[in-house]
Amino acid sequence: MQKRQLWKPFTIMLVPHSSAQVRSIFISKTLIWLLVGIIFMMGAGAGYFVYKFSEYRRSTNEFETYKQQTEQIRKEYDSLAGTAETVNQKLEVLQQLENDLRTKNGLPPVTEKPTAEEGQGGVLQSRSGLKRPYMILNKDALAVLDKKANQRIESTHQTMDMVARKEADRKAEEQRKQEAIARTPDIWPTGSRNVTSGFGYRKDPYNGYYSLHTGIDISGSYGSPVISTAKGVVTHAGWDGGYGISVTVDHGNGLVTRYGHLSGVSVESGQAVKKGDQVGQMGSTGRSTGTHLHYEVIKDGVQVSPTQYLP
Repeated sequence: MQKRQLWKPFTIMLVPHSSAQVRSIFISKTLIWLLVGIIFMMGAGAGYFVYKFSEYRRSTNEFETYKQQTEQIRKEYDSLAGTAETVNQKLEVLQQLENDLRTKNGLPPVTEKPTAEEGQGGVLQSRSGLKRPYMILNKDALAVLDKKANQRIESTHQTMDMVARKEADRKAEEQRKQEAIARTPDIWPTGSRNVTSGFGYRKDPYNGYYSLHTGIDISGSYGSPVISTAKGVVTHAGWDGGYGISVTVDHGNGLVTRYGHLSGVSVESGQAVKKGDQVGQMGSTGRSTGTHLHYEVIKDGVQVSPTQYLP
């Protein structure tokens, strides 16, 4: 028997409609295999191209999604980093204001000491791919920033409390000084400054004997105003033996002033007076030889020279 061939060569005949000559094309076995191979390779290539194109489309979509997610993360980190920068800047300004306040009030400035968390990287840590590659917040960093802000605010409150107490003490001290000045008899009791008899021993005009003159005599016109030389409370207003009509004012701190030989009084006992308030009018009542004011300053119960207080 003859061996059967799988692929047999064949002839293609081309028959024209006209009377032209019939043509025939002989196709060999080799050519058939060649055509089959070409068709297979073209199909395989087309399939591979379709596969690669679908892979490319899928990878492109994933890349776009990744870009969008990355951009969103970048914006969030940039926002957090920007917020941290703003907070840190405000904390620095707050510390500077606090130190200025402390310096103006004689308090030592505060210094910022890094915490253990800040020593391990600080509030802002580095990460590549961000708008600010050297700034990014993590959970621990946010906790450090929050702690730092609370400490700065607490420190500022403490400074403000200390300054408030210091200011209160300063005002109280100033008030004490002003009160002490107000209660010091350091102005003249009359418009006249003509002293006719000073403080100390002198010959008594009535009996000619030497005795202590416990104040100063200031001459002036009859009925001219006599004023309190310091703030105080009137303890006497009326007749007082040799002083005639007189007024006594207690200024506190052991200081007392007396105004003698008045022609009349303008206050009453128990009345509060200020420095410069009128207490009476000049006269010549009591043990007096003429119109004048007998003015005394008494310190801790002892008469002292009024001139040591007068300007």
